[in-house]
Amino acid sequence: FNYATEPLWARNGVGSAGADFNELNRINYTNTLSSITNIAPCLPSCEPETPIFEASAGANVRFRILHPGGHSRQHSFVLHGHNWDYQPWHKNSTELLADPEMAIDSSKPLTARIGAVGGIGPGRHLNILTTAGGKCALPGDYLFRVQEQFQFQGGLWGIFRVNPTPEGATC
Repeated sequence: FNYATEPLWARNGVGSAGADFNELNRINYTNTLSSITNIAPCLPSCEPETPIFEASAGANVRFRILHPGGHSRQHSFVLHGHNWDYQPWHKNSTELLADPEMAIDSSKPLTARIGAVGGIGPGRHLNILTTAGGKCALPGDYLFRVQEQFQFQGGLWGIFRVNPTPEGATC
């Protein structure tokens, strides 16, 4: 995903990216990320014009995050409703864990589980291994985005759509 995402200011029907911050603070953001929008008409489905990644609930998922080069501004990435192992490597850092919920073994020391990661700048990459729908495999739409914006209006964002399975949630 990249800066080809739909601008949230347009989705809310607010002029342009240069809108006054006081005006932006008065916006009702309730349906901004939904297929129900704050502006009309919206035909046929109003899906956001942004990346929508899909997986079945409970599936092992990998997000590969990369900042290949360019501007030195760093990003923070967050995937709402999910967490992951900060250091998903084992066997002396030669393999990624096959299962993001894998039990700690002697080749994998305990590391923090996080739901956001920062310091993503030129040349940095990371692998996020998680379970679609989180620990309980709950279906739904989950927001992923960068967090460097001080207003909700800007930045990179998308939807991670977790589809239900016949078995349902595991919790």
